[in-house]
Amino acid sequence: MASVPRSAKPAGARGVMRNYNPVTDAAPAEPMAIKETHFQFRETLLLRPKTDMIVIHHVGIPDGDTSAAAIHRAHLANGWAGIGYHYVIRKDGTIERGRPLATVGAHAEGQNYHTVGINVTGNFEKEIPTPAQIHSLEGLVAWICKTYSIVPGPSTIVGHRDVNSTDCPGRNLYSLLPQIRKDVARKLNGMDSSYEDKLKKTNFLKMSRKEREAIIMQGASVL
Repeated sequence: MASVPRSAKPAGARGVMRNYNPVTDAAPAEPMAIKETHFQFRETLLLRPKTDMIVIHHVGIPDGDTSAAAIHRAHLANGWAGIGYHYVIRKDGTIERGRPLATVGAHAEGQNYHTVGINVTGNFEKEIPTPAQIHSLEGLVAWICKTYSIVPGPSTIVGHRDVNSTDCPGRNLYSLLPQIRKDVARKLNGMDSSYEDKLKKTNFLKMSRKEREAIIMQGASVL
């Protein structure tokens, strides 16, 4: 597990940073299930001024499955504000909340003020990500891309090693990133075309309430 202290502010973060207000600054709710954690942080979190990159991590040490709560405790023990990642994806595909999505993270030195950090649990120098983890990762990344108008590519969906000197997210996850980017792009294209085409052909006036809700929910399930 790796993080950086709040004081590591890059030169690009100019001006006065605003404190995060969960009432007025909260990001849109995710369409997929997120396990809420309600962590308390040692310092007031800052509102991220922009979002144009997603950084993928692994836990590294320890091996195996690790909860967001365990990472939060470890980061607090290091003297940091708390968990540095915005999401943690468990072996069974469960997505757990880390920091609130709209806040500045503490997961990639010099890059925290414009990125979202996702930790996929495991040591992928020797383990293999589970299919459930990859499925959840792709769906989550696709939704983040849609929310922040990020075009999937090698410069926008990156491994931690792309921005800092580290082995993270491990060779067995890093080698999957090209395919993950392609899958995310397909999910976004599917959301933008097939779902909208279906909406155009749908006569909501002739549908029951349950049928209308099912069609609307499809838009979330695509991601």
